[in-house]
Amino acid sequence: MNKIMEEQIMSHKYHEFLYGYNTDERTNFLRTREKHYPIIYGEDAPMEYI
Repeated sequence: MNKIMEEQIMSHKYHEFLYGYNTDERTNFLRTREKHYPIIYGEDAPMEYI
């Protein structure tokens, strides 16, 4: 996974499903995005890169 893939996924302003093979690379990529783009439950705020 790379920076282009990150940009394509994280720049969308709507919900979408991500399909792919369940590999370690995919799992690590998505976990890293989760750390960098946290969602705070109950807050009306966009995800922001931290």
